[in-house]
Amino acid sequence: MTYEPWLTYFRANPSRQRIFDDALDWSRKSPLTPAQASMIARSLQRFELGEGGDGGKLLAKAARAGDPVYTAALKLFVVEEQKHSALFLRALQYLSAAPLASHWSDRAFVLLRRSLGLRMELMLFLVAESVALEYFRALRDGAPDPVIRCSVHVSSATRLNTSAFKSTGSPTATPARPR
Repeated sequence: MTYEPWLTYFRANPSRQRIFDDALDWSRKSPLTPAQASMIARSLQRFELGEGGDGGKLLAKAARAGDPVYTAALKLFVVEEQKHSALFLRALQYLSAAPLASHWSDRAFVLLRRSLGLRMELMLFLVAESVALEYFRALRDGAPDPVIRCSVHVSSATRLNTSAFKSTGSPTATPARPR
């Protein structure tokens, strides 16, 4: 399998991301009640923490696998995940919530995945991405705040393709613009 299409996909993502970023009005006042904002912020805190890693150990495993194109694509994937983390940080700021410095679930996930080989680590990521995708779809479709709906749409739209990358699929068409 060739990973060249993934290099192309991830290299083009910044221009696609700008379309989504332009749709976000962070200056808007949130219509969420304090209880709603707190509930959403608690979950976003965990996602922000989990997606903010540098990917060093994962990239080292990929480099040892011997496919430089795959490793280059995986580096761009890590950058994509870091962008998600930055987006969630921005959403936390919008909700007046602080990011987490650590959480037991993040520590457990990191320990588990680092104990596995490259393929199993990516499979574990795929499980986590699947859960995240369903959660973000629900939040996108049901959150009473248009900024939160749009910001999770940005993340969930790119997750469709990054999940395919982790399962060695091919990139799909560009997702639809957020509502």
